[in-house]
Amino acid sequence: MIDIKPNIIFMHSQYLIIYLILILFSCHSNDNNQSKEIPPKPPIDKIPHEGYYYADTVKLSGLITKKQYYTRPGFGLYPATDPKITFYFLNLQDSITVYGDNHDFKQWQPSGKVKINNFQLMDLSFKIDFENYLDKQATITGTFFPANTGDHHTDLLIEVKNIQLNSEPTITSETNNNYKEQIVKLIKTSNYKNPITNNFDTWIDTKNDSLILVKLFIKNEEGHEHVVGWIKLDLINDRLLDITYNPDTPKVLFFDKKLFELIKNENK
Repeated sequence: MIDIKPNIIFMHSQYLIIYLILILFSCHSNDNNQSKEIPPKPPIDKIPHEGYYYADTVKLSGLITKKQYYTRPGFGLYPATDPKITFYFLNLQDSITVYGDNHDFKQWQPSGKVKINNFQLMDLSFKIDFENYLDKQATITGTFFPANTGDHHTDLLIEVKNIQLNSEPTITSETNNNYKEQIVKLIKTSNYKNPITNNFDTWIDTKNDSLILVKLFIKNEEGHEHVVGWIKLDLINDRLLDITYNPDTPKVLFFDKKLFELIKNENK
């Protein structure tokens, strides 16, 4: 008769040895994995990289272009009556990466970065005539901000502080300080009546030898912009026109002719 107990004990011993080996190997593997674990991401201002920070003042060079888009009230849903605005853009030869870690930036770009090569340009002082730089290479100095209205047509825009062509003097937003104020005065001293408010701000949308197109707008508590009217200075026929509701049949306004002539001369 064969005694199988020693064999069973031997088999159990083998399993025990294998089990202990597996435990030791597993612990060693975990130690290696922990040592290779990626450390937490440092604050964005500590990360070395080639790029631009969202809140920084930047200087970028590229081609100045323009394009027209429908604006309020329908943004093109009613092409017969919706006015169009001319917007200006800076087009870079190569894309750049812009990083941001504040609330506004991450609302639309949760990753904290965006790669971009086309920026809509905004001159909030209304002193820079981008037509002078159209289809030319220029250097823009300004700050980024994200699109937040229907009139913003790139992910990031640049609030322009100054613009310069090669070998040409810089035109800054401090130039021609009274120009916008004169246009505001011309409108408010005319017989123009806004049905919504008289406490509006203005933005010079288009300015050339034949006309000046002025957008009238207000901002709500959140800073969102709402267009409340459009005024056209017809520099050829010396007319001030309310084109808010129908650009083809505008309302002809009465105005200060001396002030109109002053604006017209400064526009040359």
